[in-house]
Amino acid sequence: MNRSWNSGDVVEGFKRGPITADILKAYAKASRDTNPIHWDRAFAQSAGFDRLIAHGMLSMAFLGDCVRKNFPRKSYHIKRLKARFRKVVFEGDTLAVAAIIKKASGDGISMSLTVHNQNDELVTDGEATVVETCSE
Repeated sequence: MNRSWNSGDVVEGFKRGPITADILKAYAKASRDTNPIHWDRAFAQSAGFDRLIAHGMLSMAFLGDCVRKNFPRKSYHIKRLKARFRKVVFEGDTLAVAAIIKKASGDGISMSLTVHNQNDELVTDGEATVVETCSE
């Protein structure tokens, strides 16, 4: 049986990191986003950054991980997931991913999602809506 969710409930979050050059290289390869700002320190420095910068979509992927961790595929369908990138994530950052339920009704469960870095700066935020799958 699925858990009953209510407005204001805190969804189980997690931490990721520190973000390493190896993580960024692997994500670049998997996503086919090979912009050297994510894997070439000299290039990143020539662009004005002191460290490599993470793909924005990497922090969005962490939002999706948070949703799936709490609303597994066997019981829920993700109806909507969106993100806003607020601040650059750098190599070496540790990220905390969290979510709070905004609304739970027959139309689904809506939540606010956030990613903060180790300095408690908001780097990515977003929203998701999940719906229960029909079970026989």
